[in-house]
Amino acid sequence: MDFSKEEFKFILYSFLIIGGVIGLPYAWGYITEPEDFTFTGMILGVGIFSSGSDWMNQAKEGSFLFTTNRTHEEVPALFLNTLFLVMGLFSKFTGLSNIATYWLFYIIFMFGFFLSLYYFITYFFNAPRKKKATFVIALTSSGFGFIFWIAFKAFDYTPLFFSNRLPLGSRIFPIDLWLTDAITFLTLYSSYIQQVAGVIAMLLIFTYFLMGWKIRAFKYILYSGALTFLLGTFHLYDVVTVYAVLTIFAIITLLRERDSQRLKMYAGYIAVSMPPMLFNFYAFALHPIFKEFTAYNVQLSPNPYSYLLGFGLPLLLSAYYVYKVRLDDKKLLLAVWVGISLALAYFPLTVQRKLQLGLNIPLAILAAYAIFEFVLPKFKEHQRNLVLVALILLMMPTNLLWIAKETYKVNAHGYPGTDYPYYTHNLDLEAIQWLGVNAGKEDIILSGGVTGGRIAGMVSKKVYWGGNDMTLQYQEKMRLVEEFFSDMSDRERGELLDQTGISLVYYGVEEGFLGNFNPDDVGYLRKVFDNWRVKIYRVESKNMKSK
Repeated sequence: MDFSKEEFKFILYSFLIIGGVIGLPYAWGYITEPEDFTFTGMILGVGIFSSGSDWMNQAKEGSFLFTTNRTHEEVPALFLNTLFLVMGLFSKFTGLSNIATYWLFYIIFMFGFFLSLYYFITYFFNAPRKKKATFVIALTSSGFGFIFWIAFKAFDYTPLFFSNRLPLGSRIFPIDLWLTDAITFLTLYSSYIQQVAGVIAMLLIFTYFLMGWKIRAFKYILYSGALTFLLGTFHLYDVVTVYAVLTIFAIITLLRERDSQRLKMYAGYIAVSMPPMLFNFYAFALHPIFKEFTAYNVQLSPNPYSYLLGFGLPLLLSAYYVYKVRLDDKKLLLAVWVGISLALAYFPLTVQRKLQLGLNIPLAILAAYAIFEFVLPKFKEHQRNLVLVALILLMMPTNLLWIAKETYKVNAHGYPGTDYPYYTHNLDLEAIQWLGVNAGKEDIILSGGVTGGRIAGMVSKKVYWGGNDMTLQYQEKMRLVEEFFSDMSDRERGELLDQTGISLVYYGVEEGFLGNFNPDDVGYLRKVFDNWRVKIYRVESKNMKSK
């Protein structure tokens, strides 16, 4: 399954064109950077990068397993992430900043994504025209979300079943408008490097498993197992999907044709790939602190119609194709991948919607089969290319809408006081760097959630509330922080500081938005930093207790 020179050029040009489109909001972020502000370099991935940058800093200090500084509790170093480990060590030895290292790796992985996707598609199609068309569909297709977004904006009205007045489980919310895991284009745009690397691993895992399964070659099964082992060291969610898909696929094919050799191959695959799963089971299922992270990591799926509308035409074409034909093993794997991923979306787990990563890819391939075998034959030969292009364009609008929306949102600048914290004021950066030098390992910093995430990510200092990601009891902490900077009594403030061990209070623009509390008016906070925009105070426990 090698690429011809022409195919490699096609992959490269596709990477440059799609990468250029995806990069527009990021480029606009740098171009429109306001005076005295610095663009973070991230849009959707602001929160993810805060945790990743924290881990990169810990890797530079010699850690191979990580804790988190985005919550004030003592969290043992049991986070396993080889991706950020390697990036942290690379940053250390090259001197590149964390964000520059991240984007360098992201671009490399993104090109690897294009190569592995085309490689995977080559297993299903031989004709270059079919491979290229399927490749484009897999990269650019989305659903019907754009229709609803435009209609609701045009009429300035959102019907009840689509509105946020309903809980997410009841609400119809087309997933191509928000769920980056499931739509390939959004996975690439999101800048979540774990997702991009995760899809690469999944595609190679499935490819090698199919190759080994078909010709009963144990070495390919071992390749698949080794890649699953690696995947388990940086993006555990995907291993759940991979195990479920390959297990059901193996059961169905073994029922079709009983084969003890294949059964041994499957057992070997599980044995090779299992160790990271066992380690993570210990960490997240048995360790009391990590069980709390699992309990708070609630990411449930929306109303099922959200998937139907969000996948749109690829889902409809795929369903038609599976209904009409008898599936051989390789097509069966695609159908099982789709069915298992959709079933996991409503399986009784707290991370339901994290288990659909890459789902658009098997849908795109099955949809391509339907197009080439059922749709195009209904047209005359000279019309087929036009129909194919029209179908591809018909599946693309929501992704183009995303780019337009995100470019506009970046232009809103949005720090703080809005939902789009893409920029950091240079004086905030100065204050955070001061904390990096002057805050000790025992210090715990109180701040707003956006600022807390940045402190933890940029300088790896422990914060009380680092945003919603990776913060234990984040809802309660958010409430207490908001009250601390607004109408909480001095006695209650003192109790909060004393009980949590908070030793430094960061007071900037974000914190000022939360209320009218003036740290200068209390005796238990001593100012240790002031650059006009940001003031940092050290808690004086003696004065606090004497009040």
